[in-house]
Amino acid sequence: MALENITTIRAGVDPLNSSNVPSGASKIHVLTLRLKRLLDSDINEILRKNSELSLPEWRILSVLSRSEQPLSQKDVVSEMVIAQGQASRALFSLQSSGLVQASQSKRDRRSWNYCLTAQGRSVFGALLPQMEVRRAALEGAVSADELLQFERIALKIARVAQARLEQT
Repeated sequence: MALENITTIRAGVDPLNSSNVPSGASKIHVLTLRLKRLLDSDINEILRKNSELSLPEWRILSVLSRSEQPLSQKDVVSEMVIAQGQASRALFSLQSSGLVQASQSKRDRRSWNYCLTAQGRSVFGALLPQMEVRRAALEGAVSADELLQFERIALKIARVAQARLEQT
């Protein structure tokens, strides 16, 4: 199916079930969660069909692929906004698969630094074209102005949530 037809074919469908939000729930929160689940399912399907990677593993490969230098687990976690335990499990799995290499930090002997192996770069490179097609399809669903508007709206909501957290 051509990418330009996806929006047209599904124009009448509401996969977020926007009109069905529980009483007392934040519509913003509910729709965001539903959208996240849908986007995660989409990317997980690509990973399932083309690799044995989990979504956290793919994200770690992506983060490490952009760095010229090995990154600490703390840096990986910070870049991904992921739980420390989830990152530890994914990094261990990637090491066991030979996709990531770990080396003890020279600054802090308790810390480890991670980088992609040649095999890891190869796996990342093989998946990247499918991920680029996905990105283009998602971002092609909206205009540049709509994407900018989406970013602005998301930032406004994030600032309110952050301010509420800081008040507690």
